[in-house]
Amino acid sequence: MYRQFYGIRHHPFTLTPDPRFLYTSASVRQALAGLAHCVRRRSGFLMLSGEVGTGKTTLLRSLMDSLQRAQWPSAFLVNPTLRPNELLEYVTADLGVPVTGGSKSALLFALSTWLVKLNAEGKTATVIIDEAHALSDETLEEIRFLTNLETSDAKLVQVILAGQPELVDRLEQPHLRQIKQRLYLRCALLPLTREEVGSYVNRRLLLAGTQAPAIFTAEAINALHRFSGGIPRVINTLCEHALINGFAHSRKPLHAADIEEVAIEFGFAHEVPTEDSLQPRLVGLGQR
Repeated sequence: MYRQFYGIRHHPFTLTPDPRFLYTSASVRQALAGLAHCVRRRSGFLMLSGEVGTGKTTLLRSLMDSLQRAQWPSAFLVNPTLRPNELLEYVTADLGVPVTGGSKSALLFALSTWLVKLNAEGKTATVIIDEAHALSDETLEEIRFLTNLETSDAKLVQVILAGQPELVDRLEQPHLRQIKQRLYLRCALLPLTREEVGSYVNRRLLLAGTQAPAIFTAEAINALHRFSGGIPRVINTLCEHALINGFAHSRKPLHAADIEEVAIEFGFAHEVPTEDSLQPRLVGLGQR
């Protein structure tokens, strides 16, 4: 609708986690490098946290793409409400493990045998669990058992737990201390800074095929940062609807008032946290 008016070939601000649009902010670079390094080292249990809309799923899909290019199997679980046995069934199916029999012991034997063969080829399997803050204690315990599959010097399966900051708080509970102690890596995504918001918007516009990325003025970028709190998903919503409204009124470039109009419409015109008000959680390595 607005693409021809603004000279854009594709929609730049969709809400789907398309890894082509992954913007490598400082915290994204740090988290992605840490996760990739630890998977290659077969470190076992890893955790990624971040506020809603900071791009965790997009980052994880980018990581999966790199694993697939290296022909390292991976499973991606997006339903955290699965019961322990259902999780095991899903993981073996998504990894492509040949299974005979549906009992838990049959699934574990098939998975363990398959992982040993994979390890002999110099590869490892990665299980990525999104929305992990919503996992039940029983399912978390089943995931911990998965990381017990190991040789004398390496884990046979890597598990990445990804979720909102509540996940960090949950693992502080005494009855989950065995999982916390096994975490080899903890990293977090932070909101974008004002400078990163500008780069983020322009990069998405360029990837969408625009020849004139300066569709949003500097004042509009300031407004985007203010009303979004640096959260990429909110930035996408504000930009998408600012473009729609701008097209409807034949306005270009877009100014701060155009962003504020959308922010009011969608309920974002209130004080929101910025990167300065959040405690950064830096990548850190730990021991088993």
